[in-house]
Amino acid sequence: MQKAFYQTTQIITCSIGLFILMLSLSYYTSNSHNIAYGQKAIQLSAKLVDGDFKWVDTATGKSNPTLMLKANTDQIINILNPTDTKHQLIIDQNGKQLATSGDVAPGSSGQVSFKPITAGAYGYHCPYHPTMMKGVIQVS
Repeated sequence: MQKAFYQTTQIITCSIGLFILMLSLSYYTSNSHNIAYGQKAIQLSAKLVDGDFKWVDTATGKSNPTLMLKANTDQIINILNPTDTKHQLIIDQNGKQLATSGDVAPGSSGQVSFKPITAGAYGYHCPYHPTMMKGVIQVS
């Protein structure tokens, strides 16, 4: 009887260990981009919101969100343009353009690569809609 209890305890312990291992592997594979690059990929979509074009974070739904990045970390911002007009994402600091997606045609997508060297505030905007499609990039 005691031997059967010991074997059952071993099976339960092994099952719990296997379950924890599976959860760990699941987390690692779903967040491998975070581990490799320090953060999740950012995806912004151009959207018409209450008559104004906005950049919308596809993960959170926030319009013209503040983007939180890490210094000395490569970052790719994916851009979707489901609208009927062209857009472009420009990243700047103190009026100096640091990166651009180039024009993103209606119904297409693009991306911009950016590696901020120093901590601080940067900006992003669309030159075709500069007062509507703009936001802040905070680098730590």
